[in-house]
Amino acid sequence: MTDRWYVRLLLATALMGFGGRAQNPGDPSRPFDLKGTVYDSVTNAPIAHALVQIPGQPYPAAFTDGDGRFEIPQVRPGLTLVQAEKPGYFSPRDLSQGRGGFVMLSESTGDVQVKLIPEGHIEGRITNSDKEPVAGLTISAMGEQIVAGWKRQMPIGSATTNAAGRFRLDGLRPGQYYLRTAERRMFPSAPLNSGVNIGYAPQYYPVAPDANWSQAMEVKAGETVQANMELPPARFYQIDGAVTGFSGQGAYIELTNEAGQVAENGIDPKTGTFKLFMVFPGNWKLASRTQGPRSSSAYGEQYVHVTDSNVSGVRIDMHPVPNVPLQIDMPTSGPPAGNNIGTPQVQLIAMDHSESQQMFWSQTDNSKQEPSRFFAGIPPGSYHVSVQPMAGMCVQSISSGSRDLAGGVFVVPEDIAPQPIHVVFGTDCAKLTGDISTTDANWTGMAVLVPVSAPTSPILLNILPDRSFALQGLSPGDYRIFAVSDLAGLEYANPQAMQNIPSEEIHLDANQTTHVSLELYRREQP
Repeated sequence: MTDRWYVRLLLATALMGFGGRAQNPGDPSRPFDLKGTVYDSVTNAPIAHALVQIPGQPYPAAFTDGDGRFEIPQVRPGLTLVQAEKPGYFSPRDLSQGRGGFVMLSESTGDVQVKLIPEGHIEGRITNSDKEPVAGLTISAMGEQIVAGWKRQMPIGSATTNAAGRFRLDGLRPGQYYLRTAERRMFPSAPLNSGVNIGYAPQYYPVAPDANWSQAMEVKAGETVQANMELPPARFYQIDGAVTGFSGQGAYIELTNEAGQVAENGIDPKTGTFKLFMVFPGNWKLASRTQGPRSSSAYGEQYVHVTDSNVSGVRIDMHPVPNVPLQIDMPTSGPPAGNNIGTPQVQLIAMDHSESQQMFWSQTDNSKQEPSRFFAGIPPGSYHVSVQPMAGMCVQSISSGSRDLAGGVFVVPEDIAPQPIHVVFGTDCAKLTGDISTTDANWTGMAVLVPVSAPTSPILLNILPDRSFALQGLSPGDYRIFAVSDLAGLEYANPQAMQNIPSEEIHLDANQTTHVSLELYRREQP
């Protein structure tokens, strides 16, 4: 039981000790007692001691009894969010990127059915070639997550093998995972420069140097998947060298390979030398970096192939890399009166997602002065600019010099200082209304608005029980919009992934309201 869940249990228990019952049950405008059941989506069994919450109600929380039943008194009729949670489970809202879960409640609603999806697990044993357990080895589950509508491989959870070489990864959502072990010395007590250079190189399940040769593991809700690995011992080596073109503190080396394995090591600020002690055979990229104020950032890289010996005398020439100025123009009147919801944020993301920096706008910034905000030390390459405004405002334009960056690419050239990224916020925003059609009586779903040539990020819209949706404060421009029954695992910003899902192309004008009717596309839920 997590600390957060235990605190909520105490609060809910306290709330359940107060309050009475609604009067005049025949009056639809008066509060009523909401009853329902929380159940397991896989077994359909009731879930006891689950926390049920209805934010914004006089008595917003309750716990289920041994039969999974709950009752919350004096619930006000109307559209509200009904959600449940319990350690070891996910809610549908967890799996749909924080959307959905809204229900139109009234005294005639009847019993509310709330489902929870049991978490998955991966467990197994790690041994070496002699069938001996490998203890103290970190193993990670690499899974796909949707970030701004794109799939990204990232660590979802990790565990460490015990004395018997066993591990267990808990808290996994339904989906595909790749297992990856970290490097480990066979004799951790031996000094790094002792010459005892035997260890276990990073591997993907079952035994592969990178994800391209590995075997994906499908984890279903409530399922425990077995995964045993046998790791062959391998020799590791050293890489040493020096960097040029930097001065002062703060320089470091990043060591990466095709599998994305990352290690960092400092550079001697006096001599510019470095030494990496545990490098297994393979192709490696050495990137040296410094970061400082204004124009003091530098970057350099070198590729090294390690076979069966140490590699000495590696030279990395560092060159200055620019800080990218960010200029933000706000409406002359400032944010709308009384608006304190949210903070505009601008993110610079490399197209290969190797670099990412995020900046927030502060109302103390003076947009009429020279740019005082900088993305620090950006290496040459192509980048995407993502902007998220605050409520009551929208993005009017994103540009760099004469180049329009809405739906485009920001390029940082070599040896040329880039022009500032210029973001203009305004209040001349568009409004969108819509409705969906479906033959499914028990439908759920949401709408997704993906910019084509509009200066904003993808937007997720809740569909109300009356099958309508609406949003204001949208940036004018061209969009694609579609409605789906479930967003779990959907790469909605990728046009190729969306080819078979019905959509509409729309144009939103400033200070205008556009209406669209959509067909709800049904997807299989986890």
